[in-house]
Amino acid sequence: MSVGRSVHSYGGELLSWVGSAPVLNGVATFYLTDNDAVAGKPLFIDITAAFACVKLDAARPTDVPLASIKSISDDKSIINVNCVVGKVLLALGDTMQIVPDGTTVYLQVWGS
Repeated sequence: MSVGRSVHSYGGELLSWVGSAPVLNGVATFYLTDNDAVAGKPLFIDITAAFACVKLDAARPTDVPLASIKSISDDKSIINVNCVVGKVLLALGDTMQIVPDGTTVYLQVWGS
């Protein structure tokens, strides 16, 4: 389950939301709602920007995780984030795999 907080700024014109969610099967799901759940009321009418990052201790550059926005629901209440990590598979070379389940992903969203 995602957990987040929203803050109105610039006279209430801009809404900023930050939160975290665990990865399940390579995807972190964020609920941008008044109760951080799928049944809640959406906080945003319009999303201007969304930035995601993955928290994972990586010793080698090939192990650094990557995150990308997979989807934003039509009503702007759910954002899904893809999460992968590089792996070196000896003879097969470099490849990408999903990050382990439970890995924390952070998301910041700006909009109105």
